[in-house]
Amino acid sequence: MGIGDLPAREVERRYADSASRFMELGEARVHYKDEGREGAPALLLLHGTFSSLHTWDGWVDRLRDHYRMVRLDIPGFGLTGPPRGGRFTIEWMVGFIDDFTEELGLERFHVAGNSLGGYFAWRYAAERPGKVDRLVLVDAAGYPMPLPPILKFIATPVLGSSYRVLSPRFLVEANVRQVYGDTRRIRDHVVERYHLLMLREGNRRTLKENLPHLSRFEDFRRVRDVRAPTLVMWGEEDRWISPSMARRFMRDLPQARLVTYPGVGHVPMEEIPERTADDAHAFLSGSADLARQAGSEKERE
Repeated sequence: MGIGDLPAREVERRYADSASRFMELGEARVHYKDEGREGAPALLLLHGTFSSLHTWDGWVDRLRDHYRMVRLDIPGFGLTGPPRGGRFTIEWMVGFIDDFTEELGLERFHVAGNSLGGYFAWRYAAERPGKVDRLVLVDAAGYPMPLPPILKFIATPVLGSSYRVLSPRFLVEANVRQVYGDTRRIRDHVVERYHLLMLREGNRRTLKENLPHLSRFEDFRRVRDVRAPTLVMWGEEDRWISPSMARRFMRDLPQARLVTYPGVGHVPMEEIPERTADDAHAFLSGSADLARQAGSEKERE
């Protein structure tokens, strides 16, 4: 283990609960939760960098009566920890999602993803059009862009190596404050959760080793291959991925609607979970009201 790493079992004792499940899947021991209404349409939730399945807690609370809610800690994050091979690519991730959903018996489902999880979500939808019914992209990555300061630091060959052994709580708190539009919405336990899950053995090393090739987004033209109807959600105060990227998604996606949130940052589903969950449900269930609102936004661009 690196300096400051926490043993996997210690972190699990703190953050696994009665709904937690673990699946041995190829090169990873996957932490996931499968909740909600049995027999309902399935919604797969993919979190972003530094995050975990907990970022979707508000959506699960709000939507569990309408969907089978499936969420997981992506390999290299949360309680799943690093894949045993250490390195992975976007192609590996597409295959991993295939294996994970097949193990759970999901043949066709909705997918929602935030940030890096949004990148995984739209790439999966582009590669597997027969499996994705509808797609929700929440401040999603996918186009070449300047990295946020902390990720730029981690990607630096020499200086970034210190991240593997030094990740103080104040640095984590600064980054959580940066991804919220209104820091008054940060709940007391959130910073500690981000920090301790980051310290889970292997997570920092995995991010350091895989960030360079997972942040190039050289395949951004594949956005045009997505056939699933898509809802693009964006916090207007996102300081990690510019809201201008929402317009690029709207330009390239064949079927897309846009909803933006004033005063909200990079993680709208965590910062304003009730409102964003309601908007997602309106889209997934075919609400005409959201269709008119989002369509008019697209027409104004």
